[in-house]
Amino acid sequence: MTKLLFTALAILITNLSFSQKKQELIDGTIGVIGNKVILHSEIESQLVQAKQEGFDLGEDSRCLIYEQVMFQSLLMYQAEVDSIIITPDQVNGELTNRIRYFENQIGGRKKLEEFYGKSIEEIKAEFYTTIEDRMKAEQMRGKITAGINITPSEVKKYYNNLHPDSIPLVGSKVEVSHITIAPQVSDEAKKATKDKLNKWRTEILSGERTFSTTAVLYSNDPGSRGEGGEFDWVSRGTFVPEFDRIAFSIKEGEVSQVFETEYGFHILELFERRGDQYRGRHILLIPKISDMEVLNAKTKLDSIAGLIKSGIYTFEEAAKKFSDDKETRYNGGVIYNQQAGSSLFDERTG
Repeated sequence: MTKLLFTALAILITNLSFSQKKQELIDGTIGVIGNKVILHSEIESQLVQAKQEGFDLGEDSRCLIYEQVMFQSLLMYQAEVDSIIITPDQVNGELTNRIRYFENQIGGRKKLEEFYGKSIEEIKAEFYTTIEDRMKAEQMRGKITAGINITPSEVKKYYNNLHPDSIPLVGSKVEVSHITIAPQVSDEAKKATKDKLNKWRTEILSGERTFSTTAVLYSNDPGSRGEGGEFDWVSRGTFVPEFDRIAFSIKEGEVSQVFETEYGFHILELFERRGDQYRGRHILLIPKISDMEVLNAKTKLDSIAGLIKSGIYTFEEAAKKFSDDKETRYNGGVIYNQQAGSSLFDERTG
């Protein structure tokens, strides 16, 4: 079974060179395992999510994510071949546990629903298939390794035969908490940004400039700028709620009015919409923050640090009271490691 998995993986790597093709694709199929299609937009979506959560995967980030998605899909495919069954009760139990965890992180069920813009039942329905697939993959992984029996003496013998230079260091696990103060954007900076986008929108509609060229030259979104602002099919919930709200309120072919999200100001052109999915292109402009506002944020952080050192607040209390990071403020500023599924990070790799 293990040999089968790694043989199939090797064939896929030979036939599909993601690093060579990613520049050629605006979007489309970049891998197929069984009946599972891996889309370019799926990789880009996970890359954006990783960046939003503060993960730095380096220059090979897309390749690393692609390899992870491909291996996960391979496990799911083999699980289907072996008729591994995950019951609805098992999936719902796992969903309930995860929802409860995030409720505790964000400060309750109501806040979680506000964050997603959906009810708990809608959130569960959206993630049901994803959780089911992951559980199948994990059960398949366990089945592959179930027959492997290694005695302590065999491990010791193998270790002693290794060259010292080939033995990796085992890094310590650390838990990281932070308090974030976001510099405030002045009303003048916001108005200047909106005025610029409104001017571009008018010129795009009149044919004086093209949407794609403007996006390439000026958009502040690194994920779509190189593609003329284009993104392929995404599901509701992939982007922030404000973005989805506009995407589902304008007509196909229409360029939206300027709108604001937590990332800045946008204009969006909707290409097509099917059910809860849509594709299009956008331009993002982030208002410039003045040096004075940056200094004010640093000064506030210094004051918070002083309050913590003097014992007036614990770090956890200060995070809840002052931090602008809505994803960590309600759990004492602790950063969650999505890859490890816990709050622990490897000290060497982060």
